[in-house]
Amino acid sequence: MSRSSDLSEIDATIEEENVTFDFWFIGPTLTIADATISIQVYAGQDTNVNDRILGARQIIPSPRSLLPDQAVIQKFGGMIGGVTYTVSCLAVLSDGQKKNLYAHWPCKTPR
Repeated sequence: MSRSSDLSEIDATIEEENVTFDFWFIGPTLTIADATISIQVYAGQDTNVNDRILGARQIIPSPRSLLPDQAVIQKFGGMIGGVTYTVSCLAVLSDGQKKNLYAHWPCKTPR
C-alpha cells in the first residue's frame, strides 16, 4: 500500500471535492483496467462512512505523466466535522498487478 500526500482539510457538509489517485509511476506500458474506491474513518466517528462517496469513479489520464488510463478520480462530500478519513483506491492494472494509493483527509466544521 502506497501512501499519497495527505489531503487539505475539507469543510464538512458544505464542500464536495474530486480526489485524483494518480498512478503515474506504473510506467508507460501499463494502464488501469479497473479500480475500487474505499473510505474509512481514521480518527473520530462516522456511522455512514460509505455515504461520503458520491457517484461513480472515473479512470482518466494521469495529471503527471499525461498518459491515458493511469489515474482515477472520485467525488466525495457530506463529510463529518472533526473526523479524519482514509480514502483509498485499489487499481487493477492491465497486466493483472494490483496497486493501492491512500491518503488521510481531515474534515472541519464550517463556521
